[in-house]
Amino acid sequence: MAKTAKGCLVTLPPVGAGVAFGNAIPRLIIFQFNPGSIDRTIEPQITKDPPIQFEGMAEETIKFKADFDATDYMADDSQETEAEMAAVVGIGPQLAGLELMASPDITAIIKGAVAAKVGAIEIKKMSIPLTLFIWGTKVLPVKIITIGVTEQVFNRALVPIRAEVSIELQVLSYGDFTDFKQPGPWIYGAHHAIKEVLSLSNSVYQINHMVDYYRK
Repeated sequence: MAKTAKGCLVTLPPVGAGVAFGNAIPRLIIFQFNPGSIDRTIEPQITKDPPIQFEGMAEETIKFKADFDATDYMADDSQETEAEMAAVVGIGPQLAGLELMASPDITAIIKGAVAAKVGAIEIKKMSIPLTLFIWGTKVLPVKIITIGVTEQVFNRALVPIRAEVSIELQVLSYGDFTDFKQPGPWIYGAHHAIKEVLSLSNSVYQINHMVDYYRK
């Protein structure tokens, strides 16, 4: 029996001068339990005044909740080392990885602090890795809007071993990228092309259905 795919969030290191020690290593958060539902909101970008035209790609936001629970690892006798680690750190590694997706790396912070200390006129903005939301065959470049963590169960050291995480993402489209050497716009382009093909197949099906209906 085929196993159900696991959804995940992954960050890819920046290409070029933006690479630093902290963001050079990809971060991967696999959903231990796939969200039971995903809410998507699509907001068209249309001019307010005539002539009515599209101003750009529709803005899409994604919201879902993911559960993390260390008790599964703690009870796994086949992985003794992982079970012992889970008993000590709980779901700390998963939460840390997720939270760091929303923050600059420590080297960038130190560089900024040093530059400010020596009186730099302009402090360079911190490069951000590309975050991808992978859900089955769907791969989307996204920006993390909010992460809400509800820690529910703790061990004796008050380390969380179970939590519910609410995540809100904004899908990045062509207009959100300035450098087409980066993979982001191409990943979005592939996603958009797939939607065009699916829409075309739907139109063909509906037309054939209507033709068959009126022939009867």
